[in-house]
Amino acid sequence: MFYDGLLQGRYVDLRSVEEGDAEFTLEIRQDPEFTRFLPRIENTLEQQKNWIQHQRNKEGDYFFVVQNKAGERIGTIGLFDVTDTQCEGGRLAIRGNPLESIEAQFLSFQFAFEKLHLQEVINYIYMENERALRFSMLFGGVFVDMGTEAVVKDGHICRKTVNTKQAFEGISHKISKMLYRQHQRKEKQDGNK
Repeated sequence: MFYDGLLQGRYVDLRSVEEGDAEFTLEIRQDPEFTRFLPRIENTLEQQKNWIQHQRNKEGDYFFVVQNKAGERIGTIGLFDVTDTQCEGGRLAIRGNPLESIEAQFLSFQFAFEKLHLQEVINYIYMENERALRFSMLFGGVFVDMGTEAVVKDGHICRKTVNTKQAFEGISHKISKMLYRQHQRKEKQDGNK
């Protein structure tokens, strides 16, 4: 689904994917660094362009390109299967530094909870992707006990995590302080000169 706006942060911006991003989105999803934990896309460039055209019109499916402040594309992130109260988060593949990665996720949660007015963002994270599991917890994610039912996606056993609007509201101030502390220090230093 096309979002006609820019989600702006201090380090990165998120914008809806465009057909001109086909080569970038295909390349990042074929990068071995990311395909360990995300399904590898085997599309041709033309198929990827067609997928983007379809996705931009697909109800309840938001796919963003993450750009640094120099305008360089550094990753992707998405929210999909949007209902009245929840969605699934994913498609997170970012080559940026930790602040850029955290801010991209922060902006996507702000979009889900403040613009779409959802109550939950659900993620299915490969069990072996410990970094992503910790990343989800940073934003207040909690693990859902699936009992004896394992969730298998793309041949991988996954942990289901849920990030709620309430938890995000409770933790967003802490994340903002962490994200923007360096920038605030620099502003203070510049003001003291």
